[in-house]
Amino acid sequence: MILRNNAPYIHTELNAPYIYTNMMAALLPCALYAIFCYGIRAVILLAMSSILSLVAARVCDRLRGVAAAEYYDISAMVNGVVYALLLPPGVSLIVAACGVVLGELVIKQLFGGVGGNPVNTAAASALMMNLLCLNMDYCYIAPYSDRFGIDGLFTLRGSGIAADDTEGLYIAEILTGSYAGRMGTACCLMILIGIIFLVFKRIVRIEAPIAYIVTIIAGYTILQKLNLFKVEGLRELVVFMVSSGVLFVAAFMITDCTTVAQGLSGGIISGCFAGITTVILGQFTSDMVFICVPVLLTNYLVYTLEYLISSMRSRRKVRL
Repeated sequence: MILRNNAPYIHTELNAPYIYTNMMAALLPCALYAIFCYGIRAVILLAMSSILSLVAARVCDRLRGVAAAEYYDISAMVNGVVYALLLPPGVSLIVAACGVVLGELVIKQLFGGVGGNPVNTAAASALMMNLLCLNMDYCYIAPYSDRFGIDGLFTLRGSGIAADDTEGLYIAEILTGSYAGRMGTACCLMILIGIIFLVFKRIVRIEAPIAYIVTIIAGYTILQKLNLFKVEGLRELVVFMVSSGVLFVAAFMITDCTTVAQGLSGGIISGCFAGITTVILGQFTSDMVFICVPVLLTNYLVYTLEYLISSMRSRRKVRL
């Protein structure tokens, strides 16, 4: 009997170490800019989140008896950095650490560990901590104001102020992240550098993020009844796109090959679904909800469709 299957000895550069090393490199501009804006506080949060994510993943693998990989897996560190960049800079270190542990234990390890999680760990962790910590909306800090301050970092409540209202800011201030926002989602220029790097290195495909962005632009314009031929309407759209965090999601979360379909049709469907959900939730929820929940819903949609398609294929093989 001759068994026909996919060729098992064809290798490409797109292996796990290569992908996640380049993902970490793409996140570096956002991380460095966060450190430039918020100083030692950002350094501590980024270092803690990335290292604790890696340690938690290793400990869970040991407890579950999972053999060590043949390569050094830094996917957990990437999740930790993305999670930290989604947080406001004044958040408590204890709260941030709880989010890392919950993400690794509840979201990832219960579903089999690395590669088995059905949803984006960073998005789920950030959303959980935002819902559990009611004072998270008052943990923002004005950039460049206190680079060496650590007030509230080691308390449960954290410290800071409410996020800035971006409607009254100059476009240049919004583009450079010169306002009180989340550590990694505020400066769209750093985000664009990251996504351009990923596309140039062919780490990600552009179908899902482009479908996501185009759907949000179209949906937001329709629901808000914006006239893009007028300066006011165009400004409102630009301000929303560059300050809401959707660019960060498009660059580093919708492009996650583990939890989001990245093919032509799958990427377009995933991006459009996430974009539609974002526009709808953006009408009545906070920014963390309308940027994280669509990602998680899209992850579950992809997971469910993949399960159904695999089941149908298995039944056909049994019948044959």
